[in-house]
Amino acid sequence: MGDGPPQRMPVNMALKMLISPKEGACILGPNGSYSKQISDRTGVRLQLSQKGEFYPGTQMQELCIRGAANDMVLQGVMQVISRMSEDHGRIFGVETDVEEGGARVHFVVPVPSANAFKGIQGYIQGESSMKIHVEDFVVGSGEMAEQVVSCAGPLRGLEVVVSFLLEKVAEVSSQPWFRDWAFNHKACPGGIPGQPKGGAGCHGLKGGKGPLGPGSPGCSLGGYGPAGYAKGGKDAGKMGGKGYPSVQPAAGMQLLKGALSVLPSELANPMDQSQVVQYLCPANSVANAGNSLLEISGATATHIDVRDAENPAEKAITISGNAVGCCVVYLH
Repeated sequence: MGDGPPQRMPVNMALKMLISPKEGACILGPNGSYSKQISDRTGVRLQLSQKGEFYPGTQMQELCIRGAANDMVLQGVMQVISRMSEDHGRIFGVETDVEEGGARVHFVVPVPSANAFKGIQGYIQGESSMKIHVEDFVVGSGEMAEQVVSCAGPLRGLEVVVSFLLEKVAEVSSQPWFRDWAFNHKACPGGIPGQPKGGAGCHGLKGGKGPLGPGSPGCSLGGYGPAGYAKGGKDAGKMGGKGYPSVQPAAGMQLLKGALSVLPSELANPMDQSQVVQYLCPANSVANAGNSLLEISGATATHIDVRDAENPAEKAITISGNAVGCCVVYLH
């Protein structure tokens, strides 16, 4: 995934998506048969990050849809969306409670495209009936920098959103760096910036704020307004994830020991990722935690979701994952 773009494939348009591992398996199908069908029907190329490789700070795989023209990529993206929603009539992303016919979808676009999209965001929300949030955090640097556009609402509104997104991406597709961006993957082992990936480092994160707003269904993006995307240090956003130093194993072990000492043995199965803990926390405590929330999430293999609460002085925290990890995060 760190290799340069192959010269044999014409790429004039591309769009990236973040999808859950379950949705990734659904798109691939047995021996890649479903993804091949999508490619054959639309002419696009699909590239999904490897198992266990997630977009920085999330537990979502990175999918890139590349093609020779806007219409081709639009058709490819809609085929992917159709496949993702086929079994349940909705797209969950990493959430568990999505309304019938609803969707939680995340797209990734170059920073200039994200900025241009913000200018028409209100209009698109009216046309699509979807809640849309352009995440403040930036992944990558220079011409490879990109932002996530998160969408929540009816499935039927996604074609409108994708059409406008591609329109804004098309405005930069003639730039000499665009083809490199289309083949530049940020997915890391475990979604932890700075972890080695075939010898190539991952990009750090920069900036970031919360959800679609109080009371909105929101989208959960490894913590939609992920806790780990709270403002980083001066090195955040640079190569190698320097803004987020890795957790020391000894510290992680101490946290785990403390959790295990109070956890019933029947709940200590690390493969059970169904546990959820929800509570309110003082907003200033979350702000003070800063970078450590991403470190804790990575060390415990949990998903930490931070949203605005009705009381501006509080934040609503949702921790999901295995019982040990949830216990560690809560106790911390």
